[in-house]
Amino acid sequence: MAGEDIVILPSHALVLLDTSVLVHLARRDATGVWIENHFALTARADRPLISTITEGEILGFARQRNWGATRMADLTRLLGEVVRVDAGLPEVVDAYADLSVLDCGADTIRRATTSGSQRRRKRLALSS
Repeated sequence: MAGEDIVILPSHALVLLDTSVLVHLARRDATGVWIENHFALTARADRPLISTITEGEILGFARQRNWGATRMADLTRLLGEVVRVDAGLPEVVDAYADLSVLDCGADTIRRATTSGSQRRRKRLALSS
């Protein structure tokens, strides 16, 4: 890519990955390959960090999209290669992933049955 800036992280710098980065790495898509190639995540002395909330988010993302056994195994492998920064117990993270799936389903139902003006009135009522 012409004119792109390349960021070089010192080998001693800790790297905290966000959910969107993990999605690309798990998918092994062009963005994930670019991230790995430019930041050498697997070659670093210190493994990348993720928060347990990020772990719950990506598990919820994968469940919402019905990732099959192979993709889930790849995701599990990827999660095994990072260091978790504890933001909750494993049971809490798993429950977060389940709630994320339920919330998306409920949000879809709400959107399908509620007009835009009704949603705005509800938001205004809740915020007052």
